[in-house]
Amino acid sequence: MLFRSNSRFNIIANASQLTLNPFVPKFKSPLVLKRGKINLSGSVNQLLQGDKLNLAGLKANGNFQLFANNQSNINAEFTIDNSAFKATTSAERIELNQFVPNLTVPVALKQGQISLSGSVTQLLQGDKFNFAGLKGNGNLRLAVNNQSSINSKFTINDSIFKANVAAEEVALNPFIPNLTVPVALKQGQISLSGSVSVTQLLQGDKFNFAGLKGNGNLRLAVNNQSNINSEFTINNSIFKANISAGEVGLNSFIPNLTVPVALKQGQINLSGSLFQLLQGRSEEHTSELQSPCNLVCRLLLEKK
Repeated sequence: MLFRSNSRFNIIANASQLTLNPFVPKFKSPLVLKRGKINLSGSVNQLLQGDKLNLAGLKANGNFQLFANNQSNINAEFTIDNSAFKATTSAERIELNQFVPNLTVPVALKQGQISLSGSVTQLLQGDKFNFAGLKGNGNLRLAVNNQSSINSKFTINDSIFKANVAAEEVALNPFIPNLTVPVALKQGQISLSGSVSVTQLLQGDKFNFAGLKGNGNLRLAVNNQSNINSEFTINNSIFKANISAGEVGLNSFIPNLTVPVALKQGQINLSGSLFQLLQGRSEEHTSELQSPCNLVCRLLLEKK
């Protein structure tokens, strides 16, 4: 550290092979800072003005390389100039089950990149993060059960976000244990956008869907052959969904059936409140769903 006569300072800090688990106790796997460097410069008098740190005039830059569980790789670079910051992070091979214990199958971030920019002063206003003024973009590639692929791209602009998610070959049975036959998401695409802010979305203890807009389509396979297709839209927490299905054998779902029964063709339209649907108190909320249905079933009798 170097102080000059006008109270300006310059700091250069280096670190390597630093175990971070004592500082992040919730991180169960070994987390090591392989290398890191930070350069800081500014005015001591300006930095300590008022009751809080004043970042005006502060300049900084740095880079980090982290290893998690001796295999995951996380790299980060940042700059700060007069409280304006830019940061870029890339990561690969991060097992996510340790962060989301309820996951019943291995889920890993195979590769990800995130870039952010904004004001440090604005971001740290108040007791919680303030996302106003934050800008960023990123892309994430996940693997489910070491084979399924989920890709996501997103942007954040002044706390407004847009996201696109694409997935294929995702087995759903591990997530829905009551399924008695193999069900897989063969292909799916979801787009989310609109006036909802990150701050608004995370209000309270649960997600707040007010202002959320989106659309998507999903194609499912039942027992490796039947097709179920769904299209949906979300507008300000109100959703509409159209589901069509064909050649779905029902005996696996209704064991008491004594002869083969199949849904030859079916179509269901649903609409209602996404927030109420996810509340979990079924009777009063599901009664608000509107569902005109058109189902055609075929009874197959075995030849004797």
